[in-house]
Amino acid sequence: MANALPINYVLDIKYDGNRYQIHRNNNSVIIFNRKGNVVTNQFPDIVETVLSFDAHSFVIDTEIYPVTAEGTPAQHKFLAKRVHSKDKQRAVEECPVKLVIFDVMYYLDHSMLQETYESRLIYLKDFPRDYRSLMFEKDTTLSSAYNISINDGFEGVMIKDLDATYAVGKRSKALLKHKPPRIELD
Repeated sequence: MANALPINYVLDIKYDGNRYQIHRNNNSVIIFNRKGNVVTNQFPDIVETVLSFDAHSFVIDTEIYPVTAEGTPAQHKFLAKRVHSKDKQRAVEECPVKLVIFDVMYYLDHSMLQETYESRLIYLKDFPRDYRSLMFEKDTTLSSAYNISINDGFEGVMIKDLDATYAVGKRSKALLKHKPPRIELD
């Protein structure tokens, strides 16, 4: 890895999906892609899931990734069917997806953009476990986390700086991807 690891960090799964920001205000849910475009109509099943959460007002950072009929990770390319299809109901049937929440930026009238990731993780625990990003225990090595992730069908590992505040509108150096080549060909 070219970048040095942060002093205080957590490791979690690198999902092979698309990143979305989801806003909920009472019974209204809006899903935005990375470019800020509204894509809510592509994910009616995710809207239904988000409306089932106890909290009524929040902004969350998420990943939506394709899954097989058995619920295991599918190849990213299948998500294109969901994103580009004109027949949204058929796309929902043909491309099941899973929602994973990995950050909370606003929660019940409280902006957390200036709080550290470690502080924001406390609020993540208010969301159902089935929808929270899978984080490894503190003593898990990067190599072990990577191997577990790959063996479970995921893309790699994310290394997240627990002392970082949220970087609005740009990629953050506080989030590092670890997905080295599986086979050395040299």
